[in-house]
Amino acid sequence: MALTDSLSTITAYANDVSYDAIFSETLKNFARPGDLLIAISGSGNSPNVLLAADAAHAAGCRTITLTGRDGGRLAARAKLNILAPDRHMGRIEDVHMIVCHMIAYSFMELEGAAARQLTAKDEVTRVSRSFGSGTGFCIRKAISYCSIRAAVSDRRIHQRKCG
Repeated sequence: MALTDSLSTITAYANDVSYDAIFSETLKNFARPGDLLIAISGSGNSPNVLLAADAAHAAGCRTITLTGRDGGRLAARAKLNILAPDRHMGRIEDVHMIVCHMIAYSFMELEGAAARQLTAKDEVTRVSRSFGSGTGFCIRKAISYCSIRAAVSDRRIHQRKCG
C-alpha cells in the first residue's frame, strides 16, 4: 500500500493531528509485524518520514530507506539504508528512481518464477547470478548503474561519469 495514495487521509491527519504525522498515523492503523516499509527522503531529515520509520519500527516492520547527502537522521532508523551520497537533489532522486525500479523488477521476476513453479532456491540462485551474490544484489547493481548518467540530446544518448 502506498501511504501517499489517499489525499483525503493525508489532509485529515494534517489538519487534525499535524503534517508530520500524515504517514505515521496511517501506519499505526495498517502496519503489521513483518511488513516492509520503504521510506524515501532526499535529505534524510523529513519529519513526516522520520515519524513513519519510528511507527513502522514500533509495529515490528522491516525498513529500507532511500536517502541522499549524508543520510540524515533517517539512515540510522533503517534496517537497510540505500544512500545516494550527492548534494544535488536531482541526482539523488535519479538514484532513488533506479533503485525503486530495480526492486519492482525483482518482484516481477520472482512472481514469474512462481508462475513457472521454480523453487525459491532456484530463483535466488538465478537472481544472484544475474546481479551478484548477497542480500545487497540490487543495491550494488543500482550503484553501478548510477555511475553513468544519460544525457539526451539530438535524439542520441551520451553517457558520461556522474560528477
